[in-house]
Amino acid sequence: VLLGVFAIGLPVLRGAELEAQPTGNPTSATDIDERYKRHMALGIRLYEDRSFDAAKIEFERAYSIRAGAGPLINLALCHKGRAEYVKAARVLERAMLAHGSETEQREAMESALRELKELIAVVELDVQPRVTGAQIFVDGEEQPAAEGLEISPGIHVLEVSAPGFWGYREELELGAGDRRRVPVKLVADSGTLSVAVSGAAVTVRIDGAVDAARPLRRLLKAGTHLVTLEREDARYTASVAIVAASETRV
Repeated sequence: VLLGVFAIGLPVLRGAELEAQPTGNPTSATDIDERYKRHMALGIRLYEDRSFDAAKIEFERAYSIRAGAGPLINLALCHKGRAEYVKAARVLERAMLAHGSETEQREAMESALRELKELIAVVELDVQPRVTGAQIFVDGEEQPAAEGLEISPGIHVLEVSAPGFWGYREELELGAGDRRRVPVKLVADSGTLSVAVSGAAVTVRIDGAVDAARPLRRLLKAGTHLVTLEREDARYTASVAIVAASETRV
């Protein structure tokens, strides 16, 4: 039984039509079938009430009971209902990869995926300076490292963080299908401290904390830090000024 047809061309699927019938012990199979149908029915009821987050939980549970295209299609429609077109497309891609050969809905899924892709904006980041370990977040969610970020249309908050730099934050207003290059200039907030130690039996403390690394080279926030070198017969203490984007040697 199909319930309605939505803008991306896929119907919400009410039951177990797309999946193979369970095999094995009849009692066990019946129990699995009933639990699967219950979660699907609850998910659809919640979907119709536009309680998309709650509906997603039910479809995910249905999928955990019986993996198939049906729960994933409905899960994609929940994401679409929340205007999360990127997530909807990824769920459909997952459904096609894992279950495309099992369902008669494959052509409809392919068509829906093309329509979703037309809505998704692509943002290319030009991060300067180029640093290792940079993390990218959109609306608080970390993004995979990629040449182009796929983002649903709307207003979003872009954040970029990297060790030794102030965090970067920008609000992006994206239209459906936009392609945009965004320059990101990172400003250093830290400098490097290098400590050359002669002798193995020397304890090094930076701001009171023991640092056992050798050679010792640490990224520290710009400002004044206390460096202490100790061994049984001697102690050296220095107040060291760390300058952003520079190296200080002791």
